[in-house]
Amino acid sequence: MNAPAPSSALLPDTAGLVLRPVVSGDIERERAFIAGLSAQSRYFRRLGAANHQPTAERLARLTRPIPGREYAVAAVDDEGRGCFIGVARYALLSMQTIGLIEAEMAAVVTDAWHRQGVGRQLVQQAIAAAGAQGIAILHGDILTGNIAGIALARSLGFTIAPHPDGASLRLASLDLRSQGTPRHPV
Repeated sequence: MNAPAPSSALLPDTAGLVLRPVVSGDIERERAFIAGLSAQSRYFRRLGAANHQPTAERLARLTRPIPGREYAVAAVDDEGRGCFIGVARYALLSMQTIGLIEAEMAAVVTDAWHRQGVGRQLVQQAIAAAGAQGIAILHGDILTGNIAGIALARSLGFTIAPHPDGASLRLASLDLRSQGTPRHPV
């Protein structure tokens, strides 16, 4: 099953921001977006990994989601023509429970736009796309210190549990089967 391409849509109350698919022509936007994240945002997004800049190959992968396996949506300023403000993406997990399709999800928003509703809109778009694709469960790893990320996940219906890899992480999970139609329509 393929995830539907998100339509370009203006975000309410966000001064010209647009949600749109990430496409191959976005390599420079993705590079600038990642470079513009604070050390803390990069730390939270990469789960404590080194704050290095991605290689050209990695940027190419980030901007070319594999249809049917990956999904990526960006909040873009200037009515879709400008810089990335935030990105949400998911990828199907290779190890799937029999009969269930599961995906791992992540999202990040540039610091200047924190607490403006952009992350919520991006995650809601990804949830809707995952439901439409027939994904049963979305998972995300969140650092224990990322209080805002944990609160956002909880507010969107994710359960937060201890992570099998240790106390520094929390496992956020959302069972889309219990939602029927998308619980958070976009």
